[in-house]
Amino acid sequence: MRFDGLNLNLLGALDALIELKSVTLAAQRMHVSQSAMSAALAQLREYFNDPLCVAIGRRLVLTAKAESLAAPVHDILMRVRATVQSAQAFNPALVSREFKIMASDYVSSAVLSDAVREVARLAPGVTFQLMSVDEHAQESLAKGDIDLLIVPAAFTAEQHPQAVLFEDDYACIAWSGNRAVAEGLSIAQYAELGHVATRFGTSRTPSFEDWYIRHHGYRRRIEVTADTFHLVPQLIIGTNRIATVPSRLARRYAAFLPIALFTPPFAIPPLVEVIQWHTCQDMDAGNIWLRQLLLAAGQVTPEA
Repeated sequence: MRFDGLNLNLLGALDALIELKSVTLAAQRMHVSQSAMSAALAQLREYFNDPLCVAIGRRLVLTAKAESLAAPVHDILMRVRATVQSAQAFNPALVSREFKIMASDYVSSAVLSDAVREVARLAPGVTFQLMSVDEHAQESLAKGDIDLLIVPAAFTAEQHPQAVLFEDDYACIAWSGNRAVAEGLSIAQYAELGHVATRFGTSRTPSFEDWYIRHHGYRRRIEVTADTFHLVPQLIIGTNRIATVPSRLARRYAAFLPIALFTPPFAIPPLVEVIQWHTCQDMDAGNIWLRQLLLAAGQVTPEA
């Protein structure tokens, strides 16, 4: 199909070329031969009267024209995909579809693990790709690379729809043999003792708890950092270190690890985990079904 002289089938090729900056990789994504992708690039160059991408050494560099086309072309393709999906009936028992969800390991154990088990019962043809949150999370959502993003409310993007998945408070944890906190945990002890903290991604993005503490004047002596929540309880055992973690996580590990739980010696706002999806998927039946299932799972209060 042509629109103003442009073969609309070329938009998918253009989107792949702009993102991947490689004829070979774009051909693989589009499931065509490299020569076919080269031919598509030649047609696109002729239509836009611009080289679009130029070889410098072994890599392709986008021209200013290609850079300006990147966002609108990708947005058009996302809207077309969303329109087609929303027009299709969604029967969980019969559908075959993969959902990509980005969330922390804490959220995965607190909510997603139960939800994924429920999906296996209701929709055996549905599969999941669970990914850790990184510094490119909002970019991944904006590009449509993921179906759902689950992050603390402070890190959401205003331009995309969202809903509160669940709320949690915080607990301080210590090894049960830590005599330094045998009588409780004071603010002075919190400042004096070594801490295990979380940092995420290559930029070492702090968890919400750490972000709050650093922005409200509470200093900690961080002795160990981990890139997953689930490592934290294990890293305090046999030491005088403490950590501040979401209560759901603390209670889960206290059931089988020698750790003690304490109320933080200062007020910390509740942790609000929010689920987000791209605006284009707002009316997608499959996305709606999965969101509803996750929201229901998030409201289930875990056993203390």
